[in-house]
Amino acid sequence: MCFAINPFLQELAKQVANQAQRLQVVGERLRLSTDQEQQLQKIAALEKSFEELKAEDQKQVDLLQTKIDTLGKDKATLEERILKRQEKKKVWPRRRKVITLPLNLK
Repeated sequence: MCFAINPFLQELAKQVANQAQRLQVVGERLRLSTDQEQQLQKIAALEKSFEELKAEDQKQVDLLQTKIDTLGKDKATLEERILKRQEKKKVWPRRRKVITLPLNLK
């Protein structure tokens, strides 16, 4: 009877060992999936940070573009003023000569 129980115990031990091995594999898979989940969370956080930085950079680019546009308009206005003053300078000496000639004749 001892021999009859012994094969039964051996079979039972094999089954327990197989089950333990399967549980170990499942545990490793769960650990991998937990690690993967953590990595996915890190990736999602990085993507979110990237998008926030991208939006912030775009705001700065837009502000700088607005400043460039304003400076361009200011430059055009100043160039117009310069041209008008240059034209006035051309006219002023003629007027001055006309005005001063009669005074010089006296």
